[in-house]
Amino acid sequence: MFLVFSALSVSKQWAVLMAGSRGYNNYRHQADIFHIYDIIKTRGFPKENIITLAYNDVVRHKDNPYPGKIFATADHKNVYPGRENIDYTGQDANAENFFRVLLGDTHNGRALQSTAEDDVFVYYDDHGAPGLLCVPHNNGPEIYADNIASVISQMKKEKKFRNLFFVIEACYSGSVALNITEPNVFIITAASDQQPSYSAQWDSRLHTFRSNEFTQNFLKYILEHPDGRLIDSANAAAERTVHSHVLSFGDMKLAKLPLSTFLLNAEPEEVNNEDSGDSENSVENGASTHVAALEYLQRRLKETTSKEEANAIKGQIEHEVQRRARSDKIFDGITRRIVSNGLPVGTKFVNYIDYDCYRTAIEGFRTYCGEIDENELAKMNIFTHLCERTDKKTILEDIKKECPVIQWDQEELYF
Repeated sequence: MFLVFSALSVSKQWAVLMAGSRGYNNYRHQADIFHIYDIIKTRGFPKENIITLAYNDVVRHKDNPYPGKIFATADHKNVYPGRENIDYTGQDANAENFFRVLLGDTHNGRALQSTAEDDVFVYYDDHGAPGLLCVPHNNGPEIYADNIASVISQMKKEKKFRNLFFVIEACYSGSVALNITEPNVFIITAASDQQPSYSAQWDSRLHTFRSNEFTQNFLKYILEHPDGRLIDSANAAAERTVHSHVLSFGDMKLAKLPLSTFLLNAEPEEVNNEDSGDSENSVENGASTHVAALEYLQRRLKETTSKEEANAIKGQIEHEVQRRARSDKIFDGITRRIVSNGLPVGTKFVNYIDYDCYRTAIEGFRTYCGEIDENELAKMNIFTHLCERTDKKTILEDIKKECPVIQWDQEELYF
């Protein structure tokens, strides 16, 4: 009996939570991550076993009517964990540190110190594109799927987990999960490899979206059914999520594990996402993340009672519409330089991504044209096709020709 107890007692739970955006229009990503932090901390998760990466700009943003507070639910419970509990903020919330954390590398700060006996929960929340997850603007290269797969393989080799539960809230998140093949890893994605995910819960007091459609449904299940299984959480979220296809990937032996394996035990909670007058669960209350920034501005314009603010928002909308038109023209130009007949590419998805070429094209676009935002992310599949047709050097040269100078400043993307 003593030996059994000793074996069980060494098992620990660890969590890595990352919000990959910045800007008040992206409030929902940090709100989701802080909400998850609040849930697991309330369940008794040791603070030292939670590692959080978030830009941390929203809590004190000029547009936040509740400075110092972050709300993720209709009851406006403050879920902000405090600056001291966010391990990587500002420009430190980047791909390099995300990978360092997973690999237990403490060179730049706190990281997983898990063992082969421990269970690890990872939640990522932000924008995405085929084969990649984003980091906040101006924080360096994106998080590419091939790198994620390599890091998880290295984690397995170095015995960093017994079981790994990875949940991804992002557009095209299924394309990231497809690359991960290690045993003892179970993944739930907000969307397939061919579709965007959606924002949710527009809050007329915050004047922004509080959450994302998949995340609100996933969290509703784990709160109401803390003893449920991983696969049950995926199925429940899939049933309630109407704008995208929630999918499961990985080692299906883990699918029957209880959520408490990763999130600890808790008493069931009744969750009501509805807010009087806001129709939180209505189909109309969300927006595709490809257009969420413009939707955010248009809703703010509708709600403001200030003529001065209305004029400022109208200016922002006009400016962003023009910026997107310039961006679309650049993508058309790059494509026409390579595809002699000028026909559009990117209307279907490739099964294999040449990540060396793909990375070069995306980071080249960022360097020579401008920072990548939701409008550009919707067109990243063009690069996957171009990489099938030609080499990375040719694509990079054509990007430079289309963008002899930077076309927009990164600050133009913050609302």
